[in-house]
Amino acid sequence: MRTMIMAKKLLYSSFNKKITVGVPKTVTNENNGNTYESFESKFQLWACPYRRSMPTRYNLLGTEWQDTITLIVKHDERITGNLLIKYGDTLYKLVDYSPDEGNGFMNYDYLTLEAKNGG
Repeated sequence: MRTMIMAKKLLYSSFNKKITVGVPKTVTNENNGNTYESFESKFQLWACPYRRSMPTRYNLLGTEWQDTITLIVKHDERITGNLLIKYGDTLYKLVDYSPDEGNGFMNYDYLTLEAKNGG
């Protein structure tokens, strides 16, 4: 199920939250040889938090999208599937990506994120 979001004009000043985009990286502990997943930063973007309307929030209750957040970024072709996003002090996984590949000057991509367990 994809969440439909109405296009709207955003001010440049709305993009006031810095996010770090990265990938999961398997790291080996040199002391005991155990491996664990780490975050490897690739690039940073300015984002605009998307505030869902109350009806939308109610519609998402009980679905896999209930505990997700949506951020809007200026269109960026570096955004692909298996990414992690650091927003504030929380690490999120990208669960849905809605790119705007139109010909307009200001194209927006919608990133739907879910907090990563143990992140």
